[in-house]
Amino acid sequence: MNHRRHRRWPTLLAGLCLTAPAAPSLAQDQQASRIEPSSRNYLDVEVDGSPPATERRLQYALGVALTSAPEYAGSNRRGLSLKPIAAIRYGRFKISSSGGSSILNYGESADVGGSGASADLIDQKRFKLKLSARIGGGRDTADSVDLAGLPDIDRTVFARLYVSYDLTEHLNLNSGLTFDLLGHGNGATLSAGLGYTDRLSSRTEWTTGIGVGWANATHMQSMFGVPASAATAQRPAYETGAGIKDIGVGVGIKTALNDNWIAFASTSYARLLGAAADSPLTTGNGGLSATIGIGYRCCKTR
Repeated sequence: MNHRRHRRWPTLLAGLCLTAPAAPSLAQDQQASRIEPSSRNYLDVEVDGSPPATERRLQYALGVALTSAPEYAGSNRRGLSLKPIAAIRYGRFKISSSGGSSILNYGESADVGGSGASADLIDQKRFKLKLSARIGGGRDTADSVDLAGLPDIDRTVFARLYVSYDLTEHLNLNSGLTFDLLGHGNGATLSAGLGYTDRLSSRTEWTTGIGVGWANATHMQSMFGVPASAATAQRPAYETGAGIKDIGVGVGIKTALNDNWIAFASTSYARLLGAAADSPLTTGNGGLSATIGIGYRCCKTR
C-alpha cells in the first residue's frame, strides 16, 4: 500500500475524511462511461445552482471503501487499499473526497462530469455542458518498485470541460476534457464514451459503460515515458507523443439498505493502447479493478 500518498490527504482536506468508489468507484462518482482503474484520490469543492429551500441544510456522508487495483496504469502488480469516504454539503456549497458525492447524491440525477468547482454553461433536459475544477492527479515513485528512479509527478488543479447528451432515459453519450492548470506534468486527457443506468428495484440501481481515452504528449511522456536520466538496462529510455491511451469498460451497483445506509460495489477493466502499451513501464496492458464499500448519509430530504 502507498503510505506516502496517504500522508498527503490530511493536508489537502484540512481535516476532512476522504475517498471513493472511486477510482473506480461506482463509475467515478457519476454515471460514467469510462472508469480509470488506478486514478488517484481527489478533492472537489462544488458550488451548485440555487437549491430549493428544503435543501438548505447541513448534509453529509461518511463511509469506507476497499479497492483492489493495479499499482499504476500499466502495472501487473496489484495493491489493496482501505480508504475513508466523505462529503459535506450546505445549501449551494459542497466539499467531497473521491467517491463521497456518490453516496450523498444517491437517488438524485447524476451531475454531468461529476462534481468540482463548477459552472453549468448549458443545462437543458437532454444536453448539458459543464466547466469544473478539481484537485488531483500526480504519481509518486513510491507507488511501485517498478517506478524507482523516475521523477515524481505532482498533484495539481485540473480544469474539466464536460458535454453530455441523453440518447434515451437510460442511455447517455458523454465526453470530458481535462487539463493541468498548474503545469505539473499531468498534461491533458480527453475521454468519450457511452453509459447506461437503470434500476433493479426501488432501492437498487446499476450503471455500466464503455469508453476510450486520448492524452496529449505531456501526459503520455509523464506517465509512460522514461527519461534518459532514469534509464537502466532493463528499462531503456522511451519517448512518446500524443495519442490514444486506453479503452475501458465498467459496471457498478448501489443499493439503499435503508434511508441512511448505502452499499456499493463496482468493477472495471481498462486496456492500454498504442504508445502507452509499448512503454517499458507497461508490464500489464490490461488492468482490472474492483471496489466494495458502505456509506452513511445524513439529513437528506425525504
